[in-house]
Amino acid sequence: MDVCRVLAAKHALPLQFIVKDFCLMDVLSQLAANQAEFGNVVFKGGTALNKVYLLGSQRFSEDLDFDSEGDSRRAKSICGKMADAIAGCKTSGIRKVGSTYQFECAYQSILGGSDHIRIDIAPKKIITDKKPVMAQVSSAYSQKSVAGVPTYSLEDLVARKLCALESRTEGKDLYDAHSSLPLCGKMHGALSAMLRSEGREETPAEFIKKAIGKVRRCDIKKAGNLTNPFIPFQNRPKSWLALKSSLAMMLEEIDA
Repeated sequence: MDVCRVLAAKHALPLQFIVKDFCLMDVLSQLAANQAEFGNVVFKGGTALNKVYLLGSQRFSEDLDFDSEGDSRRAKSICGKMADAIAGCKTSGIRKVGSTYQFECAYQSILGGSDHIRIDIAPKKIITDKKPVMAQVSSAYSQKSVAGVPTYSLEDLVARKLCALESRTEGKDLYDAHSSLPLCGKMHGALSAMLRSEGREETPAEFIKKAIGKVRRCDIKKAGNLTNPFIPFQNRPKSWLALKSSLAMMLEEIDA
């Protein structure tokens, strides 16, 4: 508990986030140890982006998201295998939300009461510009690392983050995209691969135009208020309006 309090004070994050981060890394470690049972599954989402590629500007992310090659039946089967592989938590039943299957790993928090880690599996035709990497996933908060997690390349992962941004425009997506785009190389191939994987017919240029429109129209005050608690104090945007404008300019500069 004392260690968690020190880490929470150091990063200016809620104590429950630090506690949850320890559990999340433990769950991921167990999944990595059993990955041969799951087949072609690739780590994605905000946790992957922050804990693999954004180490210096990492924000807290509380879920584990994966794409699985194949149809819905296979994704549901993988959910069951993952749930069976996790010890130390009580796993919920599998439910379907849209096209994604998910379950929760509930644990008793040292703060009292219970909390949970959510795991999402999306059935996809996994199409990438670059081959997924066997990544080291590292937490800036718990100081834990998990090696050998199949993860999208930076550009392929950012392309999928931009897809999330274009569909929902949450503050976490804005922050992640703004932090990661300067690290990327050429994005055209990754955007093309993402659109094919998602079954979308527009060109990368058409997609980027839509994303820019969503960014410009988003409620930036709401986005900032909801997202600031997940970002260490030293990394919080001084102006979310400036971040919004900067991100729109970054998107405009993408050679799509």
